[in-house]
Amino acid sequence: MNNLQVKTIELEPAKVVFNHEEIEKDLENNLKKYSGLTFTEDDATECNKTIAELRKGKKAVDRYRIDTKKELSAPITEFEKKCKTLNEKFDSVINPLVEQSNAFEEKRRTEKREKSQEVLAQIIEDFELDEKYAIELAIEDTHLAKSRSMKSIKEEFEMKAEHLKMKQEKEASDKQSIINQVKLSNAENDLTLSESSYLSLLDYKDVNQITEQITSDVDRELERERQAEQRKQEQLEREEKRKQERQERESQEPIVQEKKEPEPVIDPVFVAPEPIPFTDIEEPSVYEVYKITGTESQLNALESFMSEHGMTWEVMGDE
Repeated sequence: MNNLQVKTIELEPAKVVFNHEEIEKDLENNLKKYSGLTFTEDDATECNKTIAELRKGKKAVDRYRIDTKKELSAPITEFEKKCKTLNEKFDSVINPLVEQSNAFEEKRRTEKREKSQEVLAQIIEDFELDEKYAIELAIEDTHLAKSRSMKSIKEEFEMKAEHLKMKQEKEASDKQSIINQVKLSNAENDLTLSESSYLSLLDYKDVNQITEQITSDVDRELERERQAEQRKQEQLEREEKRKQERQERESQEPIVQEKKEPEPVIDPVFVAPEPIPFTDIEEPSVYEVYKITGTESQLNALESFMSEHGMTWEVMGDE
């Protein structure tokens, strides 16, 4: 088959010789009498006859061209047909061989993929990679090429695994650092900061940024508690002041002995109204004067309610 060579035995290029010059010269002489010819409306019939004669001559030349080209093309058509027949004979043998070759190649790639997968699984186990990082190691088509040896594939996977191991260890270290800081902050300041809320930030912040946020959150919580304690202390001071003022007024009042009708017993329990929901609409402040009678616990509860809702108030003396 190697000695088989296709060679040309005889080749005759297509060549047609016809009386082109004679026809061209005669045609030019005959067409001169029609060039620039002008007809009147009365000569319409003669005009149409002239057009028909000219078209007849043109059609004869074109018909000769088509027939001659077909005759010249016949050997080419036959030549292509013979070559196509030879190609089909080749294909009848080549195609089954290609199918077998493809099957061998697919088997080879499958076996190499399995071996590569075994190597990859062992590397993941040796480097103790978590699933999050192990999934980044994958077998690609380039690994299955005949030119790639198992040694080179293993070395590539080991290099990638080493890099992933470093990332995994850094993440674990960062997580432990955050956990330790949250625990220490909670212990030192008697807080209950959530570890998980800060660990979730590692996906888009580095450990230094998260550390700064923890410190900021601790300061904010401590300030909030300080303000709450301050409000509580101010409330106690106001209650004590009001109590002293009441005692002073009672000590100055004359004792009047008179018979009074027994007053109805009123439940001293004061029920605070539901908290008023805050809205984004800023309402104007309004000044109102109320005279309220109640027990000590009721008045304390009322003052607490007004303070919690940002209302300004003060205890007025008896009129």
